[in-house]
Amino acid sequence: MPVKKKYDGLTSPDNLVNKLNIKPGLLKFSKPSELTIAQRSKLLNVKSGLLSKPLILCPNHSRIGKSYLAFNQPLLVSSSPQTFSPDTGCAVFNTNAADASVEIGFVPVNANKPHLIEINIGLLLFDKMPKSYQFHTKMFTGENPIPEKDFSFNSDQQIVLVFPAVTQKLNDDLLVVELTQKGNPVNDLLWALFSVKITSVM
Repeated sequence: MPVKKKYDGLTSPDNLVNKLNIKPGLLKFSKPSELTIAQRSKLLNVKSGLLSKPLILCPNHSRIGKSYLAFNQPLLVSSSPQTFSPDTGCAVFNTNAADASVEIGFVPVNANKPHLIEINIGLLLFDKMPKSYQFHTKMFTGENPIPEKDFSFNSDQQIVLVFPAVTQKLNDDLLVVELTQKGNPVNDLLWALFSVKITSVM
């Protein structure tokens, strides 16, 4: 699992615009629609009344109890009201950073039940941007990784994972997901993480 590090880089969109030397109006990110309650119920294979209250982690609230978000090699982590998503803040990454990643650690509602993880990512909107980016995910329980997955991510969809039920002892009582950008064919593309929503079964 990646090592959590304190972030000491850019903290406002204006800083990022100046660093990239682009016009402020060009720095816009897509925002996918969230899943509905019915879609969450179907993915977890339960009635909607059995869904837990979602845990929402975002750059504005990156730690709730033991649950956390950690960012590796971001260009920007901002909770500024002028950011691209005032309610959540954002963490912006560049595909040039080979190890850019997000680590999601959370206390399970019920380790014996599956958990639904919705990762809300936006892609930079330019006329000549590719239609999708490539991402890689790992899920950990204790020291044992769950089979890894690759995603081709489009601007109108979220990355959605179902973390299976676990039976073994957990490290620090946490389940962990690592999201890493993967071999994108074009350099200098930006993507932003806005929030992570975790739902389980009561």
